[in-house]
Amino acid sequence: MSSGLFVPATAGPGEHVITYTYTDVSGCTANCTFTITVIAAALAELGDFVWLDENQNGLQDAGEPGLSGVQVILEQATGNTFIPVDTTTTAADGYYQFSTVPGTYRVRFVPTNGLEVTLPQQGDDPELDSDVQPDGRLTGAFMLEAGATNFSIDAGFYSVCDNVSDPGQIGPDQYLCGSGNIPEPIVNVAAPEGGSGAIEYLWMRSTVAGPFNLQTWQLIPNSNTPDYAPGPLEETTYFARCARRSGCTVYLESNIVTIEVGTESVAEITGPAILCVGEPATFTATDAGPGATYEWEMGLGLTPSSATGQEVTLSAPYSHGRFRFTLSVTTNGCTATQTRQVTATQSPFYCGAPMPLSASPVDVQGESCVKVDWIREELQAGYTYTVMHAMAGDKVYEPIARYDQPMAHIGNQCYYEHLHEDPGPGVHHYRVVIHTPDSEEVYSEEAVVALLDEVLLFPNPAREQVTVSLASPFEAGDRLELFNAQGQLLQVLRVRAGDRQLDIELSGLPSGPYFVRLLRGQTRWEMLPFVKE
Repeated sequence: MSSGLFVPATAGPGEHVITYTYTDVSGCTANCTFTITVIAAALAELGDFVWLDENQNGLQDAGEPGLSGVQVILEQATGNTFIPVDTTTTAADGYYQFSTVPGTYRVRFVPTNGLEVTLPQQGDDPELDSDVQPDGRLTGAFMLEAGATNFSIDAGFYSVCDNVSDPGQIGPDQYLCGSGNIPEPIVNVAAPEGGSGAIEYLWMRSTVAGPFNLQTWQLIPNSNTPDYAPGPLEETTYFARCARRSGCTVYLESNIVTIEVGTESVAEITGPAILCVGEPATFTATDAGPGATYEWEMGLGLTPSSATGQEVTLSAPYSHGRFRFTLSVTTNGCTATQTRQVTATQSPFYCGAPMPLSASPVDVQGESCVKVDWIREELQAGYTYTVMHAMAGDKVYEPIARYDQPMAHIGNQCYYEHLHEDPGPGVHHYRVVIHTPDSEEVYSEEAVVALLDEVLLFPNPAREQVTVSLASPFEAGDRLELFNAQGQLLQVLRVRAGDRQLDIELSGLPSGPYFVRLLRGQTRWEMLPFVKE
């Protein structure tokens, strides 16, 4: 210090030794030394939210998004002026924050082009309004004391829109003789007019004729161009181009262009959607009439690579995955095409043996029921399942339930379960009809459960062992006898009085039908059939 002015903020926290020297007119001097201790003040914090006020009401309404990347400048009062002391930008969610020393401040906001300040100080809640004045995009001055916080300094902005008044015209209408052909690009005939700013485009398409209707029209992604090339079309399709100015939210729709797909030639493929690796499958082209020619081109991974004729047998001999092939049909001077995708798999749920099915007796609140369950890998959506039931003797299957959603997902497989309530005593047969998305029907293997009064036998079919379970315990003198289909007695199994269950080992027996006879005392007996896989 040499001027006689000590500025604590400049000196910084700590002890500062000050020496004062005085010289009079006679040249005599005197010294005075003292210490000034500067204590660091606790920092204050301020900030909050910058948002897009979509309805321009000056309030932070539910669903209105925060604005990211808005520059925020903190200005501190020095005398009669404000000088910038810190700068930040809003985060992805629109929030910002400063930490600073006590003082008097104001905040300046610098939004991107196309945004204007919304109404200030609306409503009764200072945490939900905007604190920015329209002129200068500044807040009013406010004071921050040491350690204070102020997280209610918000700023709302809305988009400035000077939209087009005429969306322009597109064309031309076109006619394609058959499916799979590629039309000429749809081009700009008259550019949009009116408004100011860059023009943004959005194309839409529909296969439903009539006026423009958002319920039947689909957005075309990545279509911000004045012209559009549709690519191959399978059916008559309608196109419209929407236009707006940058900063506007409303599009205006152009005229509708029609690209009609005729039927001079027809290419339609019927066949399975799923192939088993290494197994051939047949695909057929719809009859296109006398003189039609049929050409098939198979993509990589399918054999043969090409073929002619109305029918083709192809396979995926080497690997699983998704493969494409194309049919071209020429007749009446017109060529139509259709491309199909098939999935090749080695999954045992699609290839080889029928889908495994399990049926087990269960007790539900004292009532005997049967639980039927299965697990299946679904390579595409749209499968439904019908549970069928039949009684031994008549063996006439009837539907008892239908499912289109699994009970649970186990990895990439779907678990289904059905509880057959109060099926009654007897031998119950179950199977499941699998309805594919292509309207094909596939049957599961059959599962059998015996509910003979109070006696249960499961699982059925069985592999390593079968279990006999009783509602009331075995008594002294009870026994089980195992017979083959020819009526030969294979084994006599003694039971222990008081037990309710006995497991019968089957590992040494060949596959085929068997019977278990339960003898209770000297007069009661029951026959329980099952199948050993």
